[in-house]
Amino acid sequence: NRAFDADCSISGSTLTVNNVGDGSCLVTATIAGDSNYNGTSDTVTVTINKASLDGIFTALTNTADGVTVTYAPAGATTVALSTSGLRGSTGGVTYSESDADCSIEGTTLTVDQRGDGSCVVTASIAQSDNYLADTDTVTVTINKAD
Repeated sequence: NRAFDADCSISGSTLTVNNVGDGSCLVTATIAGDSNYNGTSDTVTVTINKASLDGIFTALTNTADGVTVTYAPAGATTVALSTSGLRGSTGGVTYSESDADCSIEGTTLTVDQRGDGSCVVTASIAQSDNYLADTDTVTVTINKAD
């Protein structure tokens, strides 16, 4: 048995996908002939799809899945943004939110006003060589100041 592509390798009867590459591997199985049978071989194409991060890629706030903060004036309330579940994806991660109550710079969310009491952050990871693009959302709940 042989794989004719650097994207795959074979050890014994196990085919291992090393990366998506061009999206396929050619694999040839060969059986030797003997005194009763002629030898033969056959080649098949194995299609390789990019892996999904859906349900694995997670947006985090202060290293948790959602956080509650208390409003403080003059942008004193900040929340660290991060993600988990990248699984080796090299796609770039960006953060956005569509609520005027908060703003994002890099990986820091700043609470600008209490407003409706929450900000929803969307973390997006770009498609990479081996993984599909994905998004996840996380909510920052904003309590009133004392």
